[in-house]
Amino acid sequence: ISIGSRFHNLNVQLQYSYTDESISGHQMKYDPITKIITRRPENLDYTKNITLSASLPVDIFKNWKSRWFGAFLYLDIKDKNGLTYSGPSFQTNTSHTITLPAKTSIDLNALYFHKKQDGIRVLNPLINVNIAIKKQLQNNGILSLGVDDVFDTFKFGDETELRQAQYLIKAGIDFSHTTFKVGYTHNFGNQKLKKVSERKEIDEEKRIQN
Repeated sequence: ISIGSRFHNLNVQLQYSYTDESISGHQMKYDPITKIITRRPENLDYTKNITLSASLPVDIFKNWKSRWFGAFLYLDIKDKNGLTYSGPSFQTNTSHTITLPAKTSIDLNALYFHKKQDGIRVLNPLINVNIAIKKQLQNNGILSLGVDDVFDTFKFGDETELRQAQYLIKAGIDFSHTTFKVGYTHNFGNQKLKKVSERKEIDEEKRIQN
């Protein structure tokens, strides 16, 4: 079930879902006979999810455009052993483009995921920030210099409470580090024809509005 509404530039959406016999991946499983713990997909009794999200574009300054997104989630999960796991979560991301003189711009993207229930495990908070500087050249090319995972915080981790075995297992993986990138993009094609086409589209939109 999904209900959405728009107030000027603000988009708001409320969603509810119920999944019977759901399957959640990468779950910890304890074998009491072999005393071995494995990670594999796990069948659940059900999964309930309530999500309230909102997005909004914001012009901070004339040359600084941004977009914001945020979502509040509440998950209720029951496994095949009759145990329930539930909890709230929050996530947000934002993107910014700052236009500078000399056909130069700065792009900034950031995201934050609060800890979240995923099956019987809990995903740890996640943060990531990327930034890039772009320069448009006279030959229709774009030169870019960027940094991914600026603060080296893009690390995945989770915790699983195996209640029957009375274990609390913590796991993590770090396959992303701060990375510097240099790129070049060239736009092929007749730029004069492209500008004429764009001009005609703008004139047609004005004619329809009038």
